[in-house]
Amino acid sequence: MNRYEVINILVELAGPLGPYGILENRLEATSNWHKTLDLESLDVLLDILLNPPSEKEISKIPEYFEGEIVEALTSVGKRDIANFLKKIEFMLHIKQARPVMIDVIGGLRSQEGILLLEFLLEKDDLTDDELMRLTGALAETEGLKAQELLKKMNVLFSNRSHNVQEEIETWLKYFSEKT
Repeated sequence: MNRYEVINILVELAGPLGPYGILENRLEATSNWHKTLDLESLDVLLDILLNPPSEKEISKIPEYFEGEIVEALTSVGKRDIANFLKKIEFMLHIKQARPVMIDVIGGLRSQEGILLLEFLLEKDDLTDDELMRLTGALAETEGLKAQELLKKMNVLFSNRSHNVQEEIETWLKYFSEKT
């Protein structure tokens, strides 16, 4: 699939129900499309993330466009998590791609992904949005390492917004009640 085809599918899936009519049909169409994605599609998806569509390519980016990219990348990643993580690791160093990649790694729900997320705690340029996403990604992954990193985040980012602190503390409480 080329860039143009992938963008058109993402726009259709992210936009109003349109020709699919009902949510169940949309979910089935999304699932069927994800099954067709391969490594070549991964390169196209990463390119779209780094070089979002222009007005020339589409007139308006739908509200859920980013969410569709996250779902598509996560779907590809689940097929071979170790190789996928090696291929996308560099994207965490690119500020513009980092939020989406945090969501993707969280969506993999893989202990291997936690190691990539851990290095982000050393970054001093994380936004509150990225911290919220990182908290969510660790919560999705669960496990002792995720809990350890959430505790570390609670200390490292104690000076951040109330929302960030509340999110971290909520998940720490959840995990402590679960054990």
